[in-house]
Amino acid sequence: MDPYLVPVHKQLARIGRPGKVASLDFPIVPSGEIEGMVYLKEGKKLRALANLNLQVLDEDGRQIAEIKSGYDGFFLMSIPTARTYQLRVDPKQLARLKLSAPIPIEFKQNTPLISGLKIVMTRK
Repeated sequence: MDPYLVPVHKQLARIGRPGKVASLDFPIVPSGEIEGMVYLKEGKKLRALANLNLQVLDEDGRQIAEIKSGYDGFFLMSIPTARTYQLRVDPKQLARLKLSAPIPIEFKQNTPLISGLKIVMTRK
């Protein structure tokens, strides 16, 4: 089994019958990972930004994943790679923290790993 293959559907259910073996086929797709750091620029210094909500949107603008940056600004998330996605910071959190929105990051289909992303936030 390849650990980089993920199911297309989050959940499937099948009700078995006593004395019968249940078989379930489900589609899988290759997955990818996005990892990087989030910083807050204060003057000339960069400070790690913790608990920032990062969202992954599909081509139709639907949110398919969300993760918070860690205490050190690090984030890591898995995504299916069969489509084009966009990574953005949660707009509600941007408004509440009075941060400027960075340019949304777009990544194309069949990109298995995006590593070393550096997202720099600034105050409005």
